[in-house]
Amino acid sequence: MIVLIITSNKSLINGKPLIWDAIKIHDSVAVIVYNRTSKRLLFVRQFRPAVFFSYLCKSVDTLDLNVFSKDNIHNVNKQLLDNPNLGYTIEICAGILDKQGKSPQEVAKEEIEEEIGYKVELNTVKFISSYRSGVGHSGSLQYLYYCEITDETPKGKGGGVEDESIEVIELSIEEAKKLLYCEDTEAKLSRPTAMLFALCWFFYERSPQL
Repeated sequence: MIVLIITSNKSLINGKPLIWDAIKIHDSVAVIVYNRTSKRLLFVRQFRPAVFFSYLCKSVDTLDLNVFSKDNIHNVNKQLLDNPNLGYTIEICAGILDKQGKSPQEVAKEEIEEEIGYKVELNTVKFISSYRSGVGHSGSLQYLYYCEITDETPKGKGGGVEDESIEVIELSIEEAKKLLYCEDTEAKLSRPTAMLFALCWFFYERSPQL
């Protein structure tokens, strides 16, 4: 990751110079996976440090690393005990494009196996759309794919690689619909924008045909 500070001498606002912060990160892929046998969508539950940090900053009314100071650490520990899902999200399968020479589709196929364990054929990973994520700080590109599996699809371990800790969650279509429209604070697990967009596509374009 590279942090950039960009200065413009030609502003679009009142002719004044502007300064922007930007972060250079990898582009990524995301895959919505549906099991035709069980008629369930597959998600992953995983810990996101940035989400955890955001929660803590709000709870102690600070925007810096003082949230982890000795004065606040007791509050951090209490919140973890009170809410074991603090900092955890429910997401669709996803990963960054950091594998040289591999297409987004190939990376998406590998992420399905690494995170949820299913060994799918490349031609079953269908392109849906691409879009910019984090437009306020990184502007990185994300590719969205769709893949259908069955109970007969070869299955490995899943659960992520190296320091990842991923739990697979399977939801019916009706259960998944409940993820769309609610306050984040009311949801059991936080939900990222890409997943909500992917679910909208699935409910609008795919599920009527199933």
